[in-house]
Amino acid sequence: MTHLVYPGAEHTRFQHSLGVMHLASEVFDMIVATGDLERAWGGEEVARSKQLLRLYALLHDLGHAPFSHSAEKTDPEENLFPENCDHETYSIKIISETSIAALVARVGESLTRKLGSAYSIEPADLEKLINGAIVDPHLYLLRQLMNSELDVDKMDYLLRDSHYCGVAYGLFDLPRLKGSLTVYTEGPLTKLAVDEGGIHVVEAFILARYYMFTQVYFHRTRRILDYILRRFRREELPGSKLPHDTEEFLEWDDVRVASLIRQKARGNQSEWAARLEERRLLRLVRSSPTHASLADRRLINVIEKVITDRFGKETVFVDRANRLPHRLPRDMKEDPNAVLALNRDGEPVAISESSEIVRKLSEPINILRIYAKEDVEEEVQALCDEYYKVALKD
Repeated sequence: MTHLVYPGAEHTRFQHSLGVMHLASEVFDMIVATGDLERAWGGEEVARSKQLLRLYALLHDLGHAPFSHSAEKTDPEENLFPENCDHETYSIKIISETSIAALVARVGESLTRKLGSAYSIEPADLEKLINGAIVDPHLYLLRQLMNSELDVDKMDYLLRDSHYCGVAYGLFDLPRLKGSLTVYTEGPLTKLAVDEGGIHVVEAFILARYYMFTQVYFHRTRRILDYILRRFRREELPGSKLPHDTEEFLEWDDVRVASLIRQKARGNQSEWAARLEERRLLRLVRSSPTHASLADRRLINVIEKVITDRFGKETVFVDRANRLPHRLPRDMKEDPNAVLALNRDGEPVAISESSEIVRKLSEPINILRIYAKEDVEEEVQALCDEYYKVALKD
């Protein structure tokens, strides 16, 4: 729904996946050189790992539902995925249960012919990478390159989204960041690390992500558009959930949902479809600061109960946009699996220990917004004003 706020944002996950694969290849090659992995791993393992990483990057987002993250919510009532499932669950299912499995096997057979049977690739290898069930120590680095606080997935989507949205919030020095990445060997594991000179570009990267979330991904209009879209899809999906069967799941793509919206809106069969078609959004009544205080959260929780009881869940909605700016630990004991920084002596330290900005930027983004339908907007506004006046007096 972002394109309804930022009209240029009509890029696709296909473009993103190609970009992630490209970046993964570049970063891996640079790390192989700086970390001397040819010597440490052997040429055959390096070749296999690079091919496996490229497949992981290309296929990592296959399981996203139509219109992407709008389907996934922590609230079970809002979440459109079946219980205990998310887009990564479906990525694994699609890789293993469709024609993708045979294509991955063909890549594995090609490697076998070149390097020997010990260096083949199977769909099960991708499953381990996606769900984090790492046994092979070589897979540890590949997982970090695709799923960490400094992964190539984030590098691509920040720059790509910033470009297509026409904003500068997500910009950072990509060549400098890539050139700052290296590895650190700890026992059998090769871990992703940042050299001492790369700390400032890491700070810029984290700030870029922070601003993209606060200014784009958590934009008040696109958040309510996502909500309306979820309400429509809950009406159309059997049992209000996406199908568990892989083939049925794949039938629910963006085109099908968009066609249903138009069809149901024109036939006056769905209020939510009509709202999307006519851009009749619920009205924003109240919004907290970017980092809502405990007092803000408690007050909005009270107001939510009052307005829901009085006007009903169909009429009012409280949106909670939550995200940590980063998950880098304060010290290595807190998370020994996190991306490291290397100090002047080449010894590993937590990135937060090397950066005051990273350390300070640990408070969660927590924006709470109250929306209401047009016919009760004034009443909800008056009620909110009343509660806030009482709170200020206290």
